[in-house]
Amino acid sequence: MLAAMALLTMAGCTASISAGKAVDTASIETQIANDVQASRGVAVKVSCPGKVKVEKGGRFTCHATDGKGNSLPVRATQKDDKGHITWNLQALNIPLVMRELTKSVGQKVGTPVEVACPAILVDTHLGKQIECAVTDQHGGARNVVATVEDDQGNISWELK
Repeated sequence: MLAAMALLTMAGCTASISAGKAVDTASIETQIANDVQASRGVAVKVSCPGKVKVEKGGRFTCHATDGKGNSLPVRATQKDDKGHITWNLQALNIPLVMRELTKSVGQKVGTPVEVACPAILVDTHLGKQIECAVTDQHGGARNVVATVEDDQGNISWELK
């Protein structure tokens, strides 16, 4: 099994607070989208509820959607009543999956390979799969299917 680091938790995001004591969720959407792109290698559009009352410990759910229409919940929690937000997203770390597969598949086939996985959101529920392309140094092409094995985001893989 390979570790794919599933849980992405970000702390310290700060949202503006309007005069009516509401969280500026538009700024949260932008911050989450930027963080997911940087850490997961996936461009997403994030949508949060329009009106969220400022409240320490208050929670709300946003949704991140990739270019293929895959959507996952992003759970946000207000750390205080000043607009400080933490959030988490249970999704595979696609750049890490590619690095781990490149190493493991290359060792298995006995030659260096390149692995390219689609930049999509893949949740970390048991049995979820992502299919990636494998190319060896001689131009041979195959696919590898990575399967989520547990709640920690560990994966197994099978070469097709």
